[in-house]
Amino acid sequence: MTDIKKEESIVKWKVSFNMGVVMIDNEHKAIFAAMKDVEKAILEKDYEGCVSRLTDTLEIIKTHFKNEETLLRKFNYPTVDYDEHVAYHNELLLKARAVMVLCEEKAADKDVGECFRGMIKFLVDDIIVGDLNFKKFLKDKGLISPSS
Repeated sequence: MTDIKKEESIVKWKVSFNMGVVMIDNEHKAIFAAMKDVEKAILEKDYEGCVSRLTDTLEIIKTHFKNEETLLRKFNYPTVDYDEHVAYHNELLLKARAVMVLCEEKAADKDVGECFRGMIKFLVDDIIVGDLNFKKFLKDKGLISPSS
C-alpha cells in the first residue's frame, strides 16, 4: 500500500504559487498537471504508466528549467543566486529520476510513495522558496506588474 491516499491528492496547485510571469506560471501549472498523472499511475500501481508519465514530466520540467534559467540570465540575475537555483533544479531532476527508477524496478509501494512525496515536496519548495525568491528581482526588472 502506498502512503499516498486515493481520496486526497498530494499534488495541489495553489493561487499563491503564481509568480506573475505568464510563461513561468503556465509551465508550473503544466508540471503540476503532469505530476497529477504520475500520482494517478502510482495509485493504480501502473508502474509502466508511471515510468512513461515521469518521462514526459521530466521533459516538461527540463524545458521549464531551461526557460527559467534563460530568463534569469537575460536579466542578469546575480551569479551566486543563479548558480544556487540551477543546483536546486538539478537536485529536483535527480529526485524525479529516483522515482522513475523505483517505478521501473516495481519497488515496494511504500518506497515509490515516499519517493514521490519527496519529489512533490521538493517541487513545491522550488516554486515557493526558489522561484518566489527571484519574484522581487523580476518585478524590479518590470516583468511582473506591481500588483502581483
